[in-house]
Amino acid sequence: MPRSSPQGPSAAPQPADAGSAEPATSGAPAAQLQFRPRGAGRRLLSFPCNPNGQVEIDLLSAQARNDYLFARALRGRDYAFPIVVLVAA
Repeated sequence: MPRSSPQGPSAAPQPADAGSAEPATSGAPAAQLQFRPRGAGRRLLSFPCNPNGQVEIDLLSAQARNDYLFARALRGRDYAFPIVVLVAA
């Protein structure tokens, strides 16, 4: 018989930083992946990432995740290819 937790049988453990868009910091410099617009009418889109440019998509809010996927789909057309920018921590 499966054990149930105090929160109920369907409660899954959540990471401590669930819902946060900030990447885990382990002494590495903070970075942002930036998609710059190629024309007027679009805004700069930036997302927290590691210094290699990898975005933790599961940690983004729903709106940020949609924006990230949108910018990736339109890179080379409406957005320039992304660049990694180191930011002060």
